[in-house]
Amino acid sequence: MTFEELKKPCDQNFACKENSGCFQDFVNFQFLDQCIDDMFVLGPMELCEEKLKEVLKKTPDQISECVKKSFADKNPEKFDCVSIKERGECFLADVEKHCDSEFFKIFKEHQDLRLYNRACDGRLRYKDWDYSGSQDFEIRNIPGGVKIVDPKRNVTVQRNLTNNLSYILSVLLASLMF
Repeated sequence: MTFEELKKPCDQNFACKENSGCFQDFVNFQFLDQCIDDMFVLGPMELCEEKLKEVLKKTPDQISECVKKSFADKNPEKFDCVSIKERGECFLADVEKHCDSEFFKIFKEHQDLRLYNRACDGRLRYKDWDYSGSQDFEIRNIPGGVKIVDPKRNVTVQRNLTNNLSYILSVLLASLMF
């Protein structure tokens, strides 16, 4: 199955929602992202994860630490730009090394589309999103720190507040000035 075939029902649902005019553009793209991610995770990614878990049992040193941590996490799926990007980068090498070679291309397409649909990388500008001021970047509190996402400048930053408060404040001030 190709990635296009995998996401076709989601694309059709997206077109229906978009044509209804009932939802804002960014909501439609979030629905699309969630649908495609569900199809991907329950389909081909599940097979790849099974393979990675087999490798982890037999030769744990062959799997990266971030993948091990992701498998140990009870709820690893998050839908903010930083988490999507980090998870994709984390799994990339192990997917290429241990999973089906044809799946690697699908994995990269999926990651690229997730970053696009969530407007994480500056390629997509939601029609009804206020780009003039307050919505230029997102600040998200995380345990012990903060994540800053700025899709217009393709910047994602995660910092520990206790050690880097002055750095975070300077990043925030700089982003407000531009």
